[in-house]
Amino acid sequence: MGRVEDLREKLKELDADGMLVTKIENVSYMTGFSGSSAFAYISYDTRSLLTDGRYKDQAAGNAPAGTCEYTPLTSSKRLAGF
Repeated sequence: MGRVEDLREKLKELDADGMLVTKIENVSYMTGFSGSSAFAYISYDTRSLLTDGRYKDQAAGNAPAGTCEYTPLTSSKRLAGF
């Protein structure tokens, strides 16, 4: 199994809906993103990379095709509503 699949199995064991990954080293490990500012949200059926517009092209290029949805962040207020 891969990293994301392993995490999804653990989420099931813990009866958790998903996990917000905030430490950039772990974001990189789970998504392949190599920028310096991002979050990732991983659930049973979603893997989202949340970062600001500076990293749009990089986010699209780092994650293997179709494995991670890029979600732009425009402010910390938007993240709080996430």
